[in-house]
Amino acid sequence: MKARRANTAFTLLPLLFLASVLACSCSNGSAQGVPGTVDDFVKAYVDALDAKDVARLNSLLHPKSLACVTPENRDYYDQARAAAIREPVPADYKVEVTPPDDRDLHLGPSFGEFPVRPTQKVQIHYQEGEDAGTAVLFLVQEKGRWLEDDPCVSQQMLKQFRDDEPARKERIAKTDALVAAIQEPLRSQLKALIREHKTMTATKQYQQASGQDYETCMFVIYELTPEARAGGAPSTP
Repeated sequence: MKARRANTAFTLLPLLFLASVLACSCSNGSAQGVPGTVDDFVKAYVDALDAKDVARLNSLLHPKSLACVTPENRDYYDQARAAAIREPVPADYKVEVTPPDDRDLHLGPSFGEFPVRPTQKVQIHYQEGEDAGTAVLFLVQEKGRWLEDDPCVSQQMLKQFRDDEPARKERIAKTDALVAAIQEPLRSQLKALIREHKTMTATKQYQQASGQDYETCMFVIYELTPEARAGGAPSTP
């Protein structure tokens, strides 16, 4: 089940209840997988993720996972993909491989179902400064190649996603307005902290300055992050 790429400083994007769908504008590319070991697959996956290479990410998916994406549910997959490929995985990630347990395999109607029974659960753990997270993948091997086995989103999940759309749009509008209202020198201070991978510190500093609740502040820092990253790496003393 692809990436619940949760930063420990954030609990973001409630639409990602089913933590799959990293790479899905899935009409492009065909499944190819990766020969060799699970580590070979992980390296190919991280390289494609960090390059934001959607076609390559799609090629790592099992054909039956690709087939889960239809014109009727593509909006769900597209939004999830856009959120999931925002942040790269740093080079010093750690990999944990275990067999999937019953809880992994039986997601239930509120999440979805695997189109193929996976044989490996892969967790990619990473940390840079205060920013840490885990990408979770499920794999299956066919004809000597490893493929990512993503669950197909359930109708219940899609309904929940669409029912949340008005609240989601309101939340985005509020967050965008708050981001636009951040003045100097606070704006530059927050951006510097983000570039230094101190998002928790940035969130707390913004909360102290704005008086907003902590969850709102997390969303504000999340939305400020692309602007901060565009500013380049912090200078070395």
